[in-house]
Amino acid sequence: MASTAGVVLSIKDSFLALPTKTGDRALEEVEKDISSLRQVLSGDGEAGANQEQVLQIALEICKEGVLSLFVQNLPSLGWGMGWSEYYSGTELASSELQVRKDLVICWCILLGQKVDENYCCVKYIEDHVELLDFLVVWQVIYFSS
Repeated sequence: MASTAGVVLSIKDSFLALPTKTGDRALEEVEKDISSLRQVLSGDGEAGANQEQVLQIALEICKEGVLSLFVQNLPSLGWGMGWSEYYSGTELASSELQVRKDLVICWCILLGQKVDENYCCVKYIEDHVELLDFLVVWQVIYFSS
């Protein structure tokens, strides 16, 4: 298994490559990395996750700014479909649905990681209030389209 730093850097690199690579290929890499992250964070079905490794990944994700990349790239991950597309019958590809599920699972696990008395990922978001601004503005645009 790759090191925690390696897992996080792979995710970071795939997100940073989104604007420079061909769309489908770049998204495939992001989807693969998020799926791998989910498996590390939640276990493989037979064995639970290694809690020390999960905590190390959470700390590394904060250190490398990957939470910011998660938030800033939500529209690229199939979360940009507005209500008009939804009501017109536009469907998401199964890979888009799976990456959404995986990302939600990752978020839930990461936000629950506590170092001493602080939830490290929650603290990261508190310290980067622009992420909350992005989410609010994006939600207004998302739900008004």
